Amino acid sequence: MQVRRSLGLVVVLMAVLAVSFSVRAVECSEGDKQKDYRWKISDTKVVNQGQFFDTGRIEITKGYKVVGKAAAQHEEGGPGSFEISLDISKAKKQLAGKDPDKFHLNGFWVIKPPASEAQTGQKKAFRTIAGRFTAVLPFNPINEEGTVEATVTIPTWQGKFVGNEKLEGELTLSPGKPTARSK
Repeated sequence: MQVRRSLGLVVVLMAVLAVSFSVRAVECSEGDKQKDYRWKISDTKVVNQGQFFDTGRIEITKGYKVVGKAAAQHEEGGPGSFEISLDISKAKKQLAGKDPDKFHLNGFWVIKPPASEAQTGQKKAFRTIAGRFTAVLPFNPINEEGTVEATVTIPTWQGKFVGNEKLEGELTLSPGKPTARSK
């Protein structure tokens, strides 16, 4: 009986936390409905080539990681660092949801303030922001040049990344649906 009560309390606490985080995200986005947040991503370098697997049906590189600089192009931001970790897959033949002529990129990105700025608590310091990154490309950015257009998301915000195969470019977040922006 005691275990059931403890488990029930954990479920209630998780629900309260989920609601409070959801309300906080909505409050942040409601105040700036028309405002876009932009970062220029530059000086990127590959820090992990990832691990390549061939399943016979799909070729996949897991854990491809790139780091670089992130310079906010909006008032509240400042300089920071950019990190992205991707899984890149390509079907060898037509599969459900996988075109054999396309590379599918899925992963997570993060923009962090400089450690010293975060520790000082300066008014203009921003918090770490992170989200999902998805793209379908006609080339493999690991070893081919080309333009990368991807959807980037965080809870209640969506946007686009437009840049090159080195993942240098512009990341834009807006409340609502993703919109394409050219460099």
